[in-house]
Amino acid sequence: MLVRALRDIWDALRMYNEQALRFGIYAIILYTVISVIRKVVHKVRGEKSQPVRQVLFHICVFALLGIYFSYVISLTLSGREAGSRSGHINLQLFSTLGNQDNWKITGIENILLFVPYGILVPILWRVYRRFWNLGLLAFITSTSIELVQLVTRRGYFELDDIVLNTAGALLGYMIFAVFYHSFRALTHRVREKNSRENVFLIAMMQLLPVLIMVLIIFSFSSEDGNESGAVSESLTEKMIICVDRALSLDMTDAQIDQAVVDLEKGIRKTAHMVEYALLALFTVVFLYCRRMKLMPAMLTTELFVVLIGACDEWNQSHIDGRYGNPVDVLIDACGALVMLAIFGVILYGKEQKRRKTKQNI
Repeated sequence: MLVRALRDIWDALRMYNEQALRFGIYAIILYTVISVIRKVVHKVRGEKSQPVRQVLFHICVFALLGIYFSYVISLTLSGREAGSRSGHINLQLFSTLGNQDNWKITGIENILLFVPYGILVPILWRVYRRFWNLGLLAFITSTSIELVQLVTRRGYFELDDIVLNTAGALLGYMIFAVFYHSFRALTHRVREKNSRENVFLIAMMQLLPVLIMVLIIFSFSSEDGNESGAVSESLTEKMIICVDRALSLDMTDAQIDQAVVDLEKGIRKTAHMVEYALLALFTVVFLYCRRMKLMPAMLTTELFVVLIGACDEWNQSHIDGRYGNPVDVLIDACGALVMLAIFGVILYGKEQKRRKTKQNI
């Protein structure tokens, strides 16, 4: 159902690419003007202002937020004709989910639609780095969309949509919180100031992505051969279409089909490496933030990834149309090793910089 919901969202988003990019450009211009004015005002007042790199980062995030909102508005409002739907109000909770697959997929789509909201908004504004503040803002935003749909008759006012949108935003917030607290722990390693409850909460939040990646890996390996192959070919085709449009290659349908045949296996193996690279990243972050030294943390992570890879191949060997391959374990381990090498270089550089700073002080 999740894959089908993602496909539906993909197909819907493709209809509004030009409008989304235009909104992204408007967002960059708007936020750049605001940032420049704010920086000038701070300079005139003799106040400390944001570093240029932080301003540029916020401009990029605001651009992503503008593109995201353009898609949301297109999918929920501007992409529909005014008066095309009768003014219907449904305040019964979870009534739209039902037992039908289509309703369940719609519910998943409503959750996924607001996940970027919960990630991007807290990055830009500190006040929404509090769980309840972000949840309240998401609730107000979703309710506003539902009210506009009702008034303009571009959609129905349904309580389920508000609840699921808010849940999606809070899910996005959890993703943000994991990376935010992990980044703070990696760059500062300050845990003495945190209460035991906060330490436990942060540990659980950092452990959650590890568990999710393990579940994702085993859920993919539990699909039968035909279903797994169909998903892989579909994703490969979408990637080729994106490259074709971005580079204006004007490929024919026959050329796209042939490219899918030629590239599907390589992309599939690359996707496996990315899965295990992410698993390695989340695992080493969890261990390193528990005050384990860098090298032991990296070695433990690599052994853990190899173990999961071996279990994954063993699981595949019991699925119809699938088979276990020891070479795939080696490929997965290489993906993890590349990520650990990048992580180690970055952390080693930061440690050296921190030591030099302390010596200078």
